Amino acid sequence: MPNTDFMYNDDFLTDPKKLTATIELIRELQDYSRGHGVKLIDSIGTQMHIDNNVSKEQIRHMFIELSKLGLPIEVTEFDLAMTSQMEGLSPEEIEVIKPAIEEAIAEGIICVGPLAADGLFGSGKFQHYDAVLAMY
Repeated sequence: MPNTDFMYNDDFLTDPKKLTATIELIRELQDYSRGHGVKLIDSIGTQMHIDNNVSKEQIRHMFIELSKLGLPIEVTEFDLAMTSQMEGLSPEEIEVIKPAIEEAIAEGIICVGPLAADGLFGSGKFQHYDAVLAMY
């Protein structure tokens, strides 16, 4: 067998429910590995797609809980979306995009938004729409 490392890599692990489910899954992998003499997981990757509504304590808690599994933790991606405190939207979304969408709705155009691109595409929700106008 080639010398390969296996990483469990996931995003949004600052979410308490997802973190708990992820820890349970990794423990199951570790238990299976010990019971069957195979190594299924060598490290944990966390894709840090966060905004300024995620607290330092949430990030710290995530790392502490993951570290209890005894595996190396790697930040495999990192991006920080700076949003305002109003509805989690940026100033541009509040001042430009949201009013444009409201005007379109007033004219009878069916549209929604603004939506966070990583959430829209990462969750698969984009499949519910005929078109997506994405600004990055």
